[in-house]
Amino acid sequence: MSIAVAAENPASSPDRAIRVMLVDDAAVARSLLRRWIDAEPDMHVVAAFRTGRQAVDAIERHDADVVMLDVDMPELDGISALPLLLQKNRGLKFLCQMTELDVVAPETALTTGVAVGTRLRIPINHFEGNYTCSQETLATLKADDRIVFRYVNNPNGSMNDIAGICNEQRNVVGLMPHPERASSALLGSTDGALLLGSLLSVAGRTGSERLAVGA
Repeated sequence: MSIAVAAENPASSPDRAIRVMLVDDAAVARSLLRRWIDAEPDMHVVAAFRTGRQAVDAIERHDADVVMLDVDMPELDGISALPLLLQKNRGLKFLCQMTELDVVAPETALTTGVAVGTRLRIPINHFEGNYTCSQETLATLKADDRIVFRYVNNPNGSMNDIAGICNEQRNVVGLMPHPERASSALLGSTDGALLLGSLLSVAGRTGSERLAVGA
């Protein structure tokens, strides 16, 4: 059994052959697939690997339009490799740019005192910024109001425009943008200082509560 993963716009130029990456631990299967694909005038195998781990490590170097994955492989099987391959930024490009976020969840470690709907200018600096999760996880995040930030103009293909999420206790926030790089006018934005101020406020409050309990 195999899985085929296609880029959003494979072979966007009519003169460019569709670039295929093969991932199968069976050498005979890789050889046969390469022969069949390379026989097609509009397709070309650009790389072939025996494990999902090798494919994940090499995907950005080969600019593949389509990845054909075997399911049962050593080190990292096709089912496990698939979400890791999809985590790469849309278009397989490293992104370092200012981006806009909307605050969509209150009372987290980074948004205490920051109103829902506040729009922030925060830079991103990543290659693997394409957040993915199962539909069940996404439904849970929405139901629990744990999506903390959303991109205004999604720069990397992240699911549901998610830029940051939090845990159930709301005291841990994970996000791709870098608020510490937006803490001074010299850096192009001071919006990150709002989030860092929230973090310091929550940390100070937690510390005081612990001291009160200890007393």
